[in-house]
Amino acid sequence: MSPKILLQSNEDVTVKNTVSLVTLFQGPIPANVIDGDHGIRITMFGQYINSTAGDHNANLYIGIGSNLTVVTFPIVIPLVGSGAIYEAIWSIFAKGSLSAQEGFGRFLSSEIGTAAKVQLAMGAATEDATEDLDLTIRVGLDFASNAFQWIKSKVVVELL
Repeated sequence: MSPKILLQSNEDVTVKNTVSLVTLFQGPIPANVIDGDHGIRITMFGQYINSTAGDHNANLYIGIGSNLTVVTFPIVIPLVGSGAIYEAIWSIFAKGSLSAQEGFGRFLSSEIGTAAKVQLAMGAATEDATEDLDLTIRVGLDFASNAFQWIKSKVVVELL
């Protein structure tokens, strides 16, 4: 079976001048989708810009249901001036029952003038997947400035 698109967003969301957690994407995952035979893959594309005087941190969080953090990416964003593009990919599957899930993620970025960066992460949740669950992607920046920005361009959620 090839993947089926459950949700997608082409809306740009720009986060800047704040240190608060900001929701980049939120959408419903139907009941019984994350089960013993199926899971979801979430792919997000965008860019980040840091033209401040130094390196800064961003944290990406993905969650389902009331557990807003299944997989976290702590990302150090060096002073890159014109910015970089990124692709973040998460997979969430049932872990032995409909009330336990595990998530795996990969973050790839290509900073202008430097080698590509790859990060891996994993996490877990205990949500009742027999009910509809909200999927939430959030970002938190450690520095409030218009010169430090996180931009989400596209999100695709697929049934696997």
